Order: sequence, then structure tokens, then C-alpha cells
Amino acid sequence: MANHQQQFFMGKHLTSGGQDEDDYRFVFTVNTGATSSSNKISAIPFDLNMSGKYNGETVSNKQDGVILTVDWGDGTTSTLTNSDYTVTNAMASTHTYSAVGTYVIKVDCNDWSKCYFCSSGGTSDTTVQTGTNDITPSNASNRNKHLAYWKQTLISIDSSIKNVPGILEYAKAAPSAVGDATFIDNSAHCLFYCCRKLTNLTPKVFMNMPNCNDFFSTFENADGIVTIPTGIFAYNTAATDFTRCFYRMANLEIVPSTLFQNCVNALKFKYLFCRSPNLIRIPKGIFDYNVNATIFTDIFHACTKLTEIPEDMFKYNTKATIFQSAFRATNIDVIPTGLFDGCTKVTSFQQCFSECKNLRALPADMFKYCGNVTIMQQAFYNCTSLASIDPTAFSGLVKVTNFQEVFSTCTKLTTVPNTLFENCNAAVSFQNAFKSCSNLTNVPTSILLNKPNVTNANSTFVSCNKIGNVEIHVTSKKISNCTSFIAARSGYDRIIYVPNNSTTKTKFEALSGLTIIGE
Repeated sequence: MANHQQQFFMGKHLTSGGQDEDDYRFVFTVNTGATSSSNKISAIPFDLNMSGKYNGETVSNKQDGVILTVDWGDGTTSTLTNSDYTVTNAMASTHTYSAVGTYVIKVDCNDWSKCYFCSSGGTSDTTVQTGTNDITPSNASNRNKHLAYWKQTLISIDSSIKNVPGILEYAKAAPSAVGDATFIDNSAHCLFYCCRKLTNLTPKVFMNMPNCNDFFSTFENADGIVTIPTGIFAYNTAATDFTRCFYRMANLEIVPSTLFQNCVNALKFKYLFCRSPNLIRIPKGIFDYNVNATIFTDIFHACTKLTEIPEDMFKYNTKATIFQSAFRATNIDVIPTGLFDGCTKVTSFQQCFSECKNLRALPADMFKYCGNVTIMQQAFYNCTSLASIDPTAFSGLVKVTNFQEVFSTCTKLTTVPNTLFENCNAAVSFQNAFKSCSNLTNVPTSILLNKPNVTNANSTFVSCNKIGNVEIHVTSKKISNCTSFIAARSGYDRIIYVPNNSTTKTKFEALSGLTIIGE
């Protein structure tokens, strides 16, 4: 999980006293393992020593009078108070079963408002024995495994506490369906994270959360969900962060076009649907109302069933600054004309279309209005079907400094327009820009002409073995690395004009098989 230190309350008072089976608020099923040596269960994930803040409120770390009751499922019951916890081991005491088997553990507390999910885990060597796996929560990675174990064994949450602030953390093990107005917290952070059995959502599940601004990883890894209902965020006008909200949802297929219609304050969509391999289409107008959004990093990265981008998709996202890896490793074949025309504040298209192996062409004036972009590194890396680049595609990229690997491994590319880089005079690096474009036959004459700031031309055309005669004019006097810029080819002239008395001339003169002419 993203934040191992996050703390959640169970904020509803429950009456203490004798308890029968139906009184227990949390029920887990655990398997002690295959041998009697692995019958120890430890660290029930509830804590009575709290510290830090929750929704801005400072929390004390000693909860006198709070009693946690644990029925271990083998006929024994424990009552735990804050004296059973320590700062270094926030989790509850261990229990050893006398026989191998499956046990139902039930937990309740006399005041849930003073008990929280132990998401830090402490540093002791307490363990959860699960078959042959001995999970020791002595570091962040193992603590996370420990907590994940308990979440996946949670089989029920009593309905009487479903509306409590802090129930969100426990909802990671939610049942197959969640009803209307279930939650009232101001954060949906990781709310349904890893709820692999959750299949049904209602449109009003967040209706009592109008002040919620955080939907970070809300449905991440919720593999059972196929369709997101229309209107699910209709009441969440304060939402600003949708980072990883639908990340890695294995079976998600359909999202409504009005999904974020009321989320006019949304700023971040980073990794939004990333690695959701069954998402079949991007609905037209999905971001039309998100006029304040700035970050679109990895929004559809590795959504491998996507084949089309809607026209005018980002028409109203005029504040967008980052599209890094936005469509990386999708199966789109065409980029709509004018896709980024309204995105004048963008600074990075790094890996934006990298590994789009069905992409065939770059349209005219693709980045015409993107005059603030500085990074194009790997923007079209490994686009193995890319065969056509319009001469005006890069006309607006006047501030780009980094063109590293921009077309590397575009193996179907045979020619590059001579004027492609004509306006890209802020360029600093063309390292590996066309590396392994094995069918490329020409070098665009504009690539190093009128580029006074270029320092790195290393391997720009390495492994481009079909390039014929070359005549390149180099303007920069600063090139300090041009190793393997272009390989000599028998029977072809490789003439490179470079400034006299410059680092550039010295570096190019060190290359073999090229004719260097000072000017």
C-alpha cells in the first residue's frame, strides 16, 4: 500500500460486556498451516496505542479503558488492553493453536473510536504462520504482507459500523456488493484496494462524502469489477486526486463518459486506468469537465485492448502539464489531429506513445501549440509500425531539450522529413534518437543544423545500417559526446560539416570512416 503509516479510527462506541457469536464486529478465517510447528497466529491487526493525526486531529497514544475482545475460534477468548501493546509492537498478542486446522477469529472492542488498524506494524519479530509462509513484520515490505494477510482473511464486517469514519481501511476486504451511502469519511484513499471479490457498486456509494478530496487507489486491484456505474462520483465535487483510482483492475471493461463530470476540481489523474488490460474503450468527453487537471501521467499505460483515442479528448484540459506515458503500450493505431491543440502548458511527453506497436503515423501539426514542452524522451520509442511522420509534426516544439530515444527502435520507419527538427533549436541531446531504426534510409538535414546547444549526439543513428549518403551540417560547438553517431558504410559518402576550433570538431574527428569538414 502507498502509505504504511496511515492511521484509521473505528469511530463508533460499542457497549462492552458479554458477547455471543453475533456480537463480534470483525470476523476472520485463518488457516494455521500443515504442521503443528506452524500453529502460531500473532499480531491481530488492531491497536490501542495511537499517535499522529486523523483528518487533521492530533491523536494521543494511550487509550485507557479500552478493551479488545478476541475469540480465537478454538474455545479460548482473550481480552486485551493498551498494556498488552508496546510502541515497537503495535499489534496484539500471539496465540498458539493446539491442532492444525482452520479457525474463525472474531474481534470486538468496547470503544472502536479509540482503536485503529495497525498499518505501521512495529519492529518486533511477531509472525503470522500461514502454511509454509512465515511472515515477519520487521520491515515495510513484510509488514505490508502481514496486513494483506489479515485483509484477505476478513470475511465480514458488522453492518452497525459501516458508516464509521475509518471503516475505509477495513473495506479492503469488502463483500461482493456495497450499498448506497455506505461511507461518510473525507478520504477514499485505498478504500477498495485489493477487494478482489467486490463485483457490484451502486451509483450512490459515495453520496455522503461531498468533502472527500482523495480517491487515491480507491479501486486499485479490485479485480471483480467490470463496469463503473454512471454517477458514482456525482456527489464528490471536492475531489482533487484520482491517482491510481482504477489502477490494475484486471477485469474492468467499461467506464461512463460522465464519470468525472462533477469533479471540476480534479487535479491529478496519474496512473488512472494504468495496467487495466481489459478496458475496451476510452469514452468520448471523459475529461471535458476537468478544466483544472494538470497531471495525466500513465493514465492508460498498458491498457492493451485500447485501439482508439477519441477526438478532442483533451480540448478543455488547458492546464495540463504532464502526459508522460499516457498511452504507453496501448494498441492505438491513429492519433487524432489536434489531440493536444489546447494543451499549451504541457512540459513533458516522455514515453507518451512509447511501445504503441500498432501506431502507423504522426499527424500534421501534432504539437503545434505545445511550445512549453522540454522533454520528448522516448515519446515514440519502439513504435514498430510507425512508417510515416508529417513534416510539421514537431513544428511547435521550440523549447524541447531532450530528444533522447525519441524514435528508437521504430523499425518500420524508412524516411524522416528533412524539416522535422527545423524549429527545435533548443535541443541539447539527440542520444539514441534513431537507434536501431533498421530500415531508415536518410538523416534529416535539420537534426543538428541551427542547434547551438547540442552537447550529446551519442549513437543518434547507431544500428541504422540502411542509411546511404549523408551530408550533415552541425552548428553546435559544444558536442562532447558523439560516439557511434553514425556508422561508416562502404561505398557511401558520410560528410559532416562542423565548426572549426571547437569541441565538436575534435570529437567528430575521432570517429572513423567519416569525412569531417571544418567551417
